[in-house]
Amino acid sequence: MRLALAVIPLVLSSSLNAQFIPNGVSFSGLVGTVTVDRDQWQRLNVRPRINVGSIRAAFDLELFMDEGGRIRDRGWDFSSRRAGLQSILRKIHFLQYGMLEDPNRPVYFRIGALDALTLGNGLVVRDYRNTFGSPGNKRTGVDVQIQGFIWRDLNLRAFTSDLIDLLDRGTPVVGGRVSTKLVGNVEVGGTLVVDLDQHAALPDSLRPTDANPYALYGADVTLPVYQASGKRLALYAGFARNAATNPMGFGLHGPGISFLSGRLSARVEGRYTDGRFEPDHFDAFYDQTRAFVGQNGRIVTREDGVRDVALRGIFARLAYKRVRSLSFHASYQHLRGNDLSDRMFWADVSLFPELLKAIQWVTTSEFYLEKRSRASSMVDFLEADQDTRFGYRIGLKPARKVQVIWEVEFTYEPDEAGGFKRRRTFNLQTGFAL
Repeated sequence: MRLALAVIPLVLSSSLNAQFIPNGVSFSGLVGTVTVDRDQWQRLNVRPRINVGSIRAAFDLELFMDEGGRIRDRGWDFSSRRAGLQSILRKIHFLQYGMLEDPNRPVYFRIGALDALTLGNGLVVRDYRNTFGSPGNKRTGVDVQIQGFIWRDLNLRAFTSDLIDLLDRGTPVVGGRVSTKLVGNVEVGGTLVVDLDQHAALPDSLRPTDANPYALYGADVTLPVYQASGKRLALYAGFARNAATNPMGFGLHGPGISFLSGRLSARVEGRYTDGRFEPDHFDAFYDQTRAFVGQNGRIVTREDGVRDVALRGIFARLAYKRVRSLSFHASYQHLRGNDLSDRMFWADVSLFPELLKAIQWVTTSEFYLEKRSRASSMVDFLEADQDTRFGYRIGLKPARKVQVIWEVEFTYEPDEAGGFKRRRTFNLQTGFAL
């Protein structure tokens, strides 16, 4: 199915904007229809919010009713250890201390929804999110950063995709990064990310008993060229390779140049891969493509889609963010070799109240498109497959303290004929202040 690129040219950010939470403690509610495992259920959610000092949090107290009018126990099921953990942890939309970008804060952490998580310069992990399938299926991730650990310039960061899988089965995606500064503020760092079992994405009825891990590790160096008055220009390079797989492969990125000026950031880099390696393996699609049942009932993992091939090309990214006004981001990658290619285009734009004053009732307008065509892809770059996601989110305010939130997302999954079928997620909810 060909993508409607002319109709939906850009992509939505689905995360809750913590900066819009009022100071102190507040309560709001959501009621409406949401997609849960391909069915439309009714959802009532009371959301307490906290914004006190460096602590920001939002919680979900939910009640679901299925298409038959039956109250479901999702979020209130304590019949087993795993069900109890899910019921407790899914009530955390997010709990955050500090801001990740604050260089003066020694500790930062976030529990709950993770969105656009990147480690280092992004060769291993770029824009990873654990929100696929939400709010029907929720993962409670953890992201922690410690700056000045042991000595001033030693920084640590670690994350896990799902606390439930970590505590119950020990099978989530986990990763970390260590970095420090040398002479001349040259930063060196190392990254390791492990999917402890790719098959954990499958239902219990289909999941093999043997674990199927996959890992990537890498190192990078960043050389600041200019830094003053909110502006920064730097050169960087790095490498990464895979582990727990055969045959092996590796990737290089660089020379790369990154630029930051206030709210505007940009980067461009060369990329080279050889063997079974793909850049940005842990990306926004990872939970969507981690493992699935393909044609003839065969289980296919994300690792299976990594081709043994040499590729080279470029990656570029441009982003701008202004709180309560406008944010946008666009990324593009084009690698070629041996008549194969790895192409990627991701973009999103969000318009907030300051730009929407002239449009009566509209308070938020967010659109997004994410498309990647891997070297192993059997469809054209402009054709949809499991590495395709697009949608929009629109907020309307018909009355004071009332907001209607309309969300639509399209993804694709393999069908029995060897093609791909479209899956629509539709959420229409009314939000109100309490």
